[in-house]
Formats: sequence, structure tokens, C-alpha cells
Amino acid sequence: MASPLREQTSRLLAEYFLVHLKAELSKADDLLNHITYEGISFRQLTEEMIKEVRQAFPGIDDPPVHRRNLFRSWWQRSRWGSQYDTSTFKLYNQLFLTRLYDLREGSRASREAMIQRMHEILRVALNRNRNLTYQSILGGETLMLAELRRAISQERLATRARDILLAQNQVLSYESFQFFDRALKESLKRADDLLHTILPEPVAEELKSTGRVSPGLIQDSCVLFADMVQFASIADKMPPEELLSELDYCFSHFDRISERLQIEKIKTIGDAYMCASGLFEKRPSDPLRIALCGIRMMEFIRRYRKSRARKGKLNWDLRIGIHQGPVIAGVVGNSRFTFDIWGDTVNVASRLESTSEPHHINLSAPLAEFLSPYFVTSERGKVPVKGKGEVAMCFVDALRPEFSIGGRGRVPNKAFYEEIRRLDKRVV
Repeated sequence: MASPLREQTSRLLAEYFLVHLKAELSKADDLLNHITYEGISFRQLTEEMIKEVRQAFPGIDDPPVHRRNLFRSWWQRSRWGSQYDTSTFKLYNQLFLTRLYDLREGSRASREAMIQRMHEILRVALNRNRNLTYQSILGGETLMLAELRRAISQERLATRARDILLAQNQVLSYESFQFFDRALKESLKRADDLLHTILPEPVAEELKSTGRVSPGLIQDSCVLFADMVQFASIADKMPPEELLSELDYCFSHFDRISERLQIEKIKTIGDAYMCASGLFEKRPSDPLRIALCGIRMMEFIRRYRKSRARKGKLNWDLRIGIHQGPVIAGVVGNSRFTFDIWGDTVNVASRLESTSEPHHINLSAPLAEFLSPYFVTSERGKVPVKGKGEVAMCFVDALRPEFSIGGRGRVPNKAFYEEIRRLDKRVV
């Protein structure tokens, strides 16, 4: 049961609150008819709140005429850039009502209800106004506390009433600080997660710690280009939503393949996909990893084409080019960061992809020679390449039977992964 002093204090402030709510209903129609986030008009919300206040505090239907509108005074003193008569207090009114209940009850349940409601209101307010800060909330609450304590003093209530009010204000200040602290940490985590989504982890960490990323020369990297065959002609025959959905489905699967093999995705360009290994950690197994990446991509596309064909839907094939050599890596842009690699190795990998054939992985001959103990390769001879003359090329057809499950050449077995571990134990 509420103490007499709490009852008296909360009733007094409820009278002042009722004066404010009645003033709300006298504002312009365009404000009153505005739909709140509860899905009802501000007029209806305020009328229901007045009804709730009268039920909770019987006998305050008509507050004494000398009751001033302390909410108007509070808003004018806060100087937040708008007039009281042209503003509505949709959120703050709801918080103030829970404050009245907490002042009256003084129980753990009333305190928890007030805190929960405050967090809900702050969440809505922050989503609507990104400039909302803890300092602005604290400043506003400090001014409101002064108005409330002045009203209590004028009624000559016991000093203890002001202490109760101060204790409640301290709880609100602490809880609002906790809310903004969590919001800041969540915001920083989202920004951090987004940065790591855009950039490789070592690059993201360097950018966070130094504010810039120094370009670097990587002496030995394996670069893979994959391109959808007949994509342009098929794209014209598919609805845009289906086209983007299918492309996203394929590229998302490529992302998972490259991530499992510890290969860095570089970018997508239209229907082309680019990734590279050996950028941040040189491993003797990088050629095996990049070749296996191509094999797994091709196996995925094989199943994808088969599934689409059963449904009578259009689908595309894939061709891949892989080359090994030095690249320059770095970040371009200062507002939208892009990690990229450049150099002759990248250009040759792109040319190997464009001169490949549907459902084939095209390699430069030296790389194919290194991979031949682990993969089945077939020579293509020398093929003309723009800007490079004739280049000796080979196709990687499959894993060797001894390194694949069931000897089918599609899925690597334990022996293949043991070979990767054995190679990486070498001193680089």
C-alpha cells in the first residue's frame, strides 16, 4: 500500500500532468490527427491517457485553476528549437505516466515497469532521431526535475517528497545512461561487423588502428576469376527479382566455398566472381586450395544446372581461369572502401577465364604442372591471349582418384587434406 506522502506527491503531480494533457487536446488538428507508433491518432492516445489518469487518481477531474502548465515552462526553458504549442509529447507523456505510478507505489514492480517503459520509449525515439544523445536527455530531465520540485515546494509538501522525486530521477538518469551505452556498443559492433564484411580482417584491423591501409606487393598469390556463361542472354529472359535472387544464391555459395578454404573473396563484377589466396599468409598449399575452390564451384554449378533443368528453368554455366604470381593489394576510396588487387597476374587470370570453355577451369601451364600430382589436367596447347601473345594452358578436370572420395574426382578425401597440412608444414 502506498504511503500517504507518496500518494499526496503523485496526486499533486498528476494534477499538473492533467493540465498538460488538456492543453495537448487544444493543439492544431494536424498534430492531433497524426498517427502514433501505436497505430492510433495522437488525439485518441491523449484522450485515453486522460481517462487512465482520472481512473488512477480519482477526484482530479478538475484541477485547481491556479495549476500552471509546468510542461510548457519546462519546454520553454529547455530551448530545443520548437514551440510548445506546435509540438506533441507522444512518447514523454507515456513515460511520465509510469513515473506517477512509481512515485505512488514505490515498489520494485513499479520501478521495473517504469524502467522498461523508458527503454521502449528511448528505443523508438532513437530510431526517429539519430541526433538524440544521453546529454540531451539528461539536460531535459534535470530541467523537469527542477519544475517538479518547485511545484512540490509551492504546495509545502514535506522535504521527503522532494527526496523521493530526486531518487527517482537518479534511477532514470542511470538507466538512460545504460541504454545509450548499450546502443553505442551495438552501433560500434554493427559498424565493425560491416567493415569486416567489406574488407578482409587484416585490412580492416589496420584501417581501424591507423586510419589508413598501406598498399603492399604480394610476391606470390593465386587469383581465380569465375564468370557465368551466357548470362547476358539469359538475363534478358528472366524477371529482375528472379535474376538477382539466383545470382545471389550462386555467389553466396561461392562465398562459403572460398571461406572454408581460407581464400579471400575480392569482389563481384556483374556476373563475374573474383577471389585470391596467399594475400595475407603465404602457404605452399595455396595452389591446391585455389584449384579445389574452382572444382567445388564447378560441382555446385553442375548440381544447380541439374536442379533448374528439372524445373524447366533457364540456367547458366560457369567458366574459370586461375593464375599464380605477384599482385599489388590495397584499399581505394575514402568514403566507400574497396579492397582490390592489381597487376599482371590479375590480368592474366582474367584472360585465362575469358579463353576458357563452359564448365572448365583454365590454368597457365606452370601452375598446372605444380598441381598435376593432385589433379587430373589436360593440355590445351598454346592459345592466343590479348596483350600476351600465345600462352600455354591446361584444363583442371578433376581431383585425382587417390585424393577424392570414391575416386570420382569431385569431393576431396582425407588424404587430400593431409597433403595440404603436409605442404603447409614446410618452412616458407
